[in-house]
Amino acid sequence: QQLQGLLAQIAVAEGKQVATVTMNGLATATTDGALPPFAFGPRMDDFAWGQCTWYVASLVDVTWGGDAWEWISAAAARGKPEGMAPKPGAIVVWSPGGGGSSAIGHVAYVETVVSPTSFLIDEANWEGLGVVDKRLISSLDGVEGFIYTS
Repeated sequence: QQLQGLLAQIAVAEGKQVATVTMNGLATATTDGALPPFAFGPRMDDFAWGQCTWYVASLVDVTWGGDAWEWISAAAARGKPEGMAPKPGAIVVWSPGGGGSSAIGHVAYVETVVSPTSFLIDEANWEGLGVVDKRLISSLDGVEGFIYTS
């Protein structure tokens, strides 16, 4: 009976998630039960699913667009402060090809700072499209800058 009660609670929660995803008039599907980014908010974005920009924009209120390498100047144009020191909650931006990034750069979310040049990031599309991972970065090699979001 206890198991049946828990399964019923899970079904109700999943039903609420589906209703929330479609409440803004959007017919947003889930993939293997995972909700898309911004599932519980009214914002839509133009970032391609699975890309680093898509993932970071699901974690932080990104009000600009463009490829990863364009984010520093795009955020600055929106009045977001930026600099060269890692801070928790910041977005790190790599230049095209910098630090092993692709030809359009790379962005990630800074979770923890270990030192002025070492920090833990949360990212997508480093290990493959849609793959989310965490890495310890040990140098500022190829970093274009940090966008401070808070």
